[in-house]
This record gives sequence, structure tokens and C-alpha cells, in this order.
Amino acid sequence: PLSFGVFFISPTCFFLRRCPAPIMIAKPLLVVLAFCSCAVAFRAPLRAGAELSRREIGARVLGGALGGAFLAAPAAQAALITNFGSKDKALPACTPGAKNCWSTANPPGKMQVGPWVWGDTKNKEEAMKDLANVINNYPQEGQSKIDGGGWKVADGSPSDGYVRVEYTSKRFKFVDDLEFRFGDSAVEVRSSSREGDYDFEVNKTRLNYFANQLKALGWNISTL
Repeated sequence: PLSFGVFFISPTCFFLRRCPAPIMIAKPLLVVLAFCSCAVAFRAPLRAGAELSRREIGARVLGGALGGAFLAAPAAQAALITNFGSKDKALPACTPGAKNCWSTANPPGKMQVGPWVWGDTKNKEEAMKDLANVINNYPQEGQSKIDGGGWKVADGSPSDGYVRVEYTSKRFKFVDDLEFRFGDSAVEVRSSSREGDYDFEVNKTRLNYFANQLKALGWNISTL
């Protein structure tokens, strides 16, 4: 029971964090199995006169920790999904240590996006039109083997000063959020994945696509 409790919960927790939409129907069953395996691991009866070894104690503690992490995951996921900017709210920095998020609000380092400046040759309204055209011309079938599940504008528009676009992967239907917020002379940018710990550079690839399209229109942007 101890081994089953520990080694079943671990992959279950990871799998459900990245669970594709077609498999969501099986999620309640997997939740029950994970919870029961954790309970069995903790309540497994001892042999008469036997004492818990350090390995057994460690297994039970690990099983409980993994079960707790699994049960807490939905709340953490909900908090992540609502952590967006707005027209009147600056785009947030990524969670420290995140490997699937880039933001202009990040401190200098690996996952920071440099400022996206439209330059002196155009005004803010023209820059808004540039960004709107690049967003609208993004292929619905994706590009560079990413975003094959399509995209949609989820909130705002460039003309409002803030826009959030959702991009979906083709196979597992993972959703990434790309946000743009206009300042006085530059655009704040944030691209992040809702699930998992690593994005296989999907957000970086998408940001570079937009950066190159806007650079061709005269913007001053450094690719990642």
C-alpha cells in the first residue's frame, strides 16, 4: 500500500496538472484513486509488534505531501489564470523561477522581455494599428509548430490600450495567454502558460514571431 500510495500519486499529480481536454472526463475517477491511495498509504495496518522503519515513515510523509499538493493544485491554477493585467493595471511579473513565462515586468535575467518601442516615426495610434494587424494576421493554424489549436482575443483590443489573446496547442489543448499593454512610448508584454512547469520555448517562439513582425514595421525590439 505504501509503494502504491507514493508512486501512483506522483504521476497522477503531474498528469492532471497537464491534463488535455479530451481526458478531463476521467479526471474525477483519477482524483478518487489518488485520494484513496494516499489514505491507504497512511492507514495501512502494522504487523503485530512491528515498528515503522525510516523508509516507511518517509513514504507516508511523501504520500501525504503529494496528496496535499494535488488537492491544492486547482486553487493555484485558478489564481494563475486570473493574474492578468488590464488597461489600468500594469502587466505582472512572472512567478519567480517560472520557466514558462516571459514578461517586461520581470527583473533583469533569463525570462525578461526588453521594452517594445514603436519609435519616433509613428504615434501611439499608429502603433496600436500595427499591433492589431499583426495579431489579426497570426495564422489560425499556428506557426513554427506551435499554436495549432488556434487563437482568440479574450479581452480588450489594441485600440483600448490593452489586449489579451489566448493561444491553444493542437494536440493537448494547452492554453497560453499573451498580453499587450500600451504605455506612453512603449508596450508592456507578457506571455505565459497556464499549465506545467516548462513550455518547450513555445512562449519564446511566439514572442519572437511578434517581435520580428513589428520590427519589420519599424519598431525597436530585441528578440529573445
